[in-house]
Amino acid sequence: MAIALTSVLIARLLGSSGIGVYAIASALLWLSAILFDLGIGQGTAYYVARREWRGSDMSLGVVRACAVLGGIGAGATLLAFELLGHLVPGMDWLMAGALAAAIPFALVWRIAPQAALADERFELFALFNSLPALLACPLSVGLALIGGVTWAVVGLAVAFVLTGSVIAVWLLREGHRQRAESRSPAGGTLAVVSFGARAWLSELLQQLNLRADLIMLGAFAGAAASGVYSVALATTGIAWQLTEALAVSVLPRSARMHAESERKEIRSADRDQSDSRVMRHAVLAIPAIAILELLLLLIGIPIFYGPGFHGSIGLGLILLVGSLAFGVGRTALAVVLARGFPNRLVVVGLAVVPASLVAYVLVLPTAGATGAAVVSTCSYLAYSLIGVTFMRATTGIRISAILLPRSFDLDDYRVSLQKLRRALHVRRPTARSGWATDRLAEPVSVQPEQRSLAPERSRAPSG
Repeated sequence: MAIALTSVLIARLLGSSGIGVYAIASALLWLSAILFDLGIGQGTAYYVARREWRGSDMSLGVVRACAVLGGIGAGATLLAFELLGHLVPGMDWLMAGALAAAIPFALVWRIAPQAALADERFELFALFNSLPALLACPLSVGLALIGGVTWAVVGLAVAFVLTGSVIAVWLLREGHRQRAESRSPAGGTLAVVSFGARAWLSELLQQLNLRADLIMLGAFAGAAASGVYSVALATTGIAWQLTEALAVSVLPRSARMHAESERKEIRSADRDQSDSRVMRHAVLAIPAIAILELLLLLIGIPIFYGPGFHGSIGLGLILLVGSLAFGVGRTALAVVLARGFPNRLVVVGLAVVPASLVAYVLVLPTAGATGAAVVSTCSYLAYSLIGVTFMRATTGIRISAILLPRSFDLDDYRVSLQKLRRALHVRRPTARSGWATDRLAEPVSVQPEQRSLAPERSRAPSG
């Protein structure tokens, strides 16, 4: 919501060119953070969930890695702007310097909250994950009123600096509190990087694909065209961001259950049932998200952005098809990574992304934003199809169990609603005492699956 509000207000204040420059700057900062994190985020989620990286060993390792890699990233960003800055429409040295300074803090934002997620502290993870958007809205909009798009980008960078600082303090305090539990995998932080680097290459390729269309369109068609396209991207991006929440949460949970099944603490069938159920919920979410997206595209864009962004509607309808499927593919590959097969994620990235980049180069000069939308949605569909296929091959779970929702899956929503009501402690008035706490019904029992989704099987070698 904060991202959408920022986009609307910047577009209203600065027009299509202004929002285009702001969106490109945001994409560059995001890509820089992914480029220099070397997969430490995924490695952190994996090893913390398996209880193999804890306490001050983990917190100090993460902060030191972010400082070193962030410093390298800042220097590389300034060098890249010196050499290639003329290809980025509307970018100046103040923007480049602000973005470079924000990179170490953006790395902390990407990596450190994975420790909270691995410990299933979902509310804290959600807060940290949304903090840059919440801060960037008032900072970027307020500074845009003062100094235009340049200072709007500076506000974005400041939001990441503040976010990274808050998260680093939290992480160090957590490490100190858990110092008695400190441990690290054999090889320490380098072992985490070694595991995460293979998943990182896939993440880098895919995130490059998610943002290369916007950046390349700016180089070919200018900031105004990128501005119109960025609104379509931001609107349809809500679809895969909502379903990607399942991918984010399934990695540490699935990794932990896989470790427990290896230690014979749970049955492998229970692990497989959990993974397949998450996938079915990703599929179940698609119709509701599709309706929401259509309302945003057909009604929201004309109301909030105005007639100057009417072209975003058609582009969004093209992007919507792939965006709805993309979250399902991301969830499937999170399961593959949790099973200990990061190399397979690299294969998926190499199968999809280079071909997409070549297609952008061939299509953008003549087809512009429409061509970018078509190539992007085809890329998302291919990524998701291959991702589900790889999950099937890695886990042995049937495609029908992965993609076809069951009637008892709907019970999960009823149980979740009851838990939410209990957490909120709903109260209602009564005639005698004025207020009384609602009596919540006992949790509805969820019918277990009648048969195992996959046979017992030993873990295959990584590859």
